[in-house]
Amino acid sequence: MKSILSIPLETALRILGYLSFVDVCSISMVSRESRQLSLHVLFRAVTLSRNTRVVMDGLLEEHGGIKSSIRHLKIAEPYWASVGGQNPTSQILQLVRRLDNLVSLSLCRAGFVDLKDIPNLNESLKQTSVEELSLHVSSGTSAAAVYGPSGLRRIQLQWAVGDGPSSHAHLIQFLTPSLPTLVELDITGCRWELFFNFRDQQQPVYPGMRSFKSRTNGRDTAELRAYAKMFPNLVTFDFSFMSIEPNRVQWAVS
Repeated sequence: MKSILSIPLETALRILGYLSFVDVCSISMVSRESRQLSLHVLFRAVTLSRNTRVVMDGLLEEHGGIKSSIRHLKIAEPYWASVGGQNPTSQILQLVRRLDNLVSLSLCRAGFVDLKDIPNLNESLKQTSVEELSLHVSSGTSAAAVYGPSGLRRIQLQWAVGDGPSSHAHLIQFLTPSLPTLVELDITGCRWELFFNFRDQQQPVYPGMRSFKSRTNGRDTAELRAYAKMFPNLVTFDFSFMSIEPNRVQWAVS
């Protein structure tokens, strides 16, 4: 154990990264020094629920190293109890702002983010290093569309905004800031009965996109040509034409 503590931190963390979670836990109990080292690996990926949030708040206060160790954060439950009059989404985003080394954020359960929360989400992500976002936007109004975060490389989006035709405009506006940097985009989780497409938008070419997954209830195959022109360097292309029956694929291209 002394040997791993004597080597550079980055090398030691890389070695620990190859071990199982159980093995790293065992190493963490050897000494105070090994515990501090192991925390960087044990808390690299964190999944939070309403039952673990208070524990995590305490750990972040007690161990500053944990805050900088968290790279991947997933919120596992759709509804947290309101604390001090704050809505759950505000509480979650306050936590996100504290994790400056965070690179991946998953808020993919229903009930987290409303359209009105998007500006707050954008500001929170600016305090981090997030480049991968899994998000469920569950509701909204027909108010003016808002831009989403910029500079992301991967987006997995569940877009359940049910405000009629303007839902499409909201989606386009949300995605636009990150399109120049996106490598992967998955919007298969959008409401099946809405017709999402970029064809009618005067979009430039985005050569960086490698993986695109979407679906539509339309029948116009010209949309496929539009995507091929918009994303000329795709390696993965998964596109489904949906049936009039909910969540039933009529035919697909992949």
